[in-house]
Amino acid sequence: KALSFCPDHEGALAALEEVNIKLDRKAKNKSGANSEPPPPTEDELKAKEAEEKKLLEAERKNKAKIICHSALQLMENKEYEAAIKEFKEVLKLVKEYPEATQNLNIALERLKVANELFSTGVKNYTGKNYLEAVHYLEKGLSVYPHNIKIRNLLDKARAKNEELNKVCPKLEQPEVIIDSLKTALKENPNDTDAHLKLGNVYID
Repeated sequence: KALSFCPDHEGALAALEEVNIKLDRKAKNKSGANSEPPPPTEDELKAKEAEEKKLLEAERKNKAKIICHSALQLMENKEYEAAIKEFKEVLKLVKEYPEATQNLNIALERLKVANELFSTGVKNYTGKNYLEAVHYLEKGLSVYPHNIKIRNLLDKARAKNEELNKVCPKLEQPEVIIDSLKTALKENPNDTDAHLKLGNVYID
């Protein structure tokens, strides 16, 4: 309005220019606040993906290390089935893990031996050869002390053997023990424990 009366009024012109500058700044600030950041470049996306992959890999390795440590403790305690389960879990997380692979094979082999001894014990128990059953089941339990099936059958075989000895004391005679051990050696000629027991009987 002032300029409409006096277009050359210097004070009005200066004030108008200052107001226009402030309005222009305000408009720019408002525009900048509402604008979205530029999308990431291809290189930035690749770098982010590589970093995330690296973090996941480190997390898997750390988890595998913890589980492997637990599995090794189970191995030391001769809890083979539980150890086998955990070693397999380690190898699912990290395919190349030599320590887990090596101990998994050891655990599988020991479990196999224990199962074979148990099967032989079952065969002798079923055939009422209780002394031989006790022999194989004791060996099986020494390999795998936490096997409930072996322990339960061993208790039964011992009870049956004691019961039979009470009824027929002659079974405690050396000749009967020798025959029993010879039968065991026919089934497993490499059974050093049976060889040792047989030698002790002859010495006695």
